[in-house]
Amino acid sequence: MLSNNERTPQVIRNAMLKLNLDGDPDAYTLAQVLPDREMVLPANANVYYAVNTAYNLNFILRPRKSQQAEPVANGKPKNKRN
Repeated sequence: MLSNNERTPQVIRNAMLKLNLDGDPDAYTLAQVLPDREMVLPANANVYYAVNTAYNLNFILRPRKSQQAEPVANGKPKNKRN
């Protein structure tokens, strides 16, 4: 169930509880599965209004991709202006 005032972080927390997942809800993303792609819901969206109801309400909860690692040389980040 989803109420009309739940934001993405709360929906992720509820899904994690249902799935018995531990961890930080901020480390996950929520996406609706559409026929030709996935629509990742923005971090502070009102999920009730953000979903596309023209399609099945199938969702994926997955760990957020980590930030791109900076190139490292000798233990220090490389200067990109070289």
